[in-house]
Amino acid sequence: MHVDDVVDAIFICANDNKAKNQVFNLSDDCPLTNIVKEVSNYFGVTNDFLCVLEKLVNTSVFIHNSFIRFPVGKSRINALFSMTTFPTNKIENVLGFILYKPISLFAVEYLKKLNEK
Repeated sequence: MHVDDVVDAIFICANDNKAKNQVFNLSDDCPLTNIVKEVSNYFGVTNDFLCVLEKLVNTSVFIHNSFIRFPVGKSRINALFSMTTFPTNKIENVLGFILYKPISLFAVEYLKKLNEK
């Protein structure tokens, strides 16, 4: 989540009585594919990439590790396929908070800043 969105959320919580004694999740749950698409577009690369099932990747790595030491193990694959979410429905519904800088667009903004240096 972009720092501007965090600051906006804190400001809204500090100034709205409906936020008193409440706990809100602040997150930008977006699939990794969204970030990859935005970054691909930024670099002018086609983003018609292949998404592979976790079971297929785990099986492939298991087979490869039987013959040679493959640098990717089960723990790294599990991290890539992690599906933990932190829904922001409550802050959106109770306080009308709107996420203005999705992480996928922030990734491109960050790359632009790096290229300016």
